[in-house]
Amino acid sequence: MVAHETFTNCQGYAMRPADFLAALKSVKSSGFDETRLSTAKSIVSSNCLKVNQIIDICKAMSFEESKLDFAKYAYSYCVDAKNYFMANKVFSFENSKTELNEMIQKGKE
Repeated sequence: MVAHETFTNCQGYAMRPADFLAALKSVKSSGFDETRLSTAKSIVSSNCLKVNQIIDICKAMSFEESKLDFAKYAYSYCVDAKNYFMANKVFSFENSKTELNEMIQKGKE
């Protein structure tokens, strides 16, 4: 595996599908976005994820702000960060897409 230059927290392979499904179920079972977000951050802080897995977790969030917060946090744990532009599809608002893109660009400078 070739590490992306912005990797700061991920030194391995993405979560196995069965483990990811269990983690996603845990996120979805939380009643409030704030709890979903904290659960998701806890999961990602000890695992590496693919961008599609990050997108699936974002989709479990109800609010744009939570999705953006998680997408920005999870970037450092993404094994295929070169494809992170795909995460923009979870956002309804252009300013969220712009904010994520700007964060990614700053990480490459």
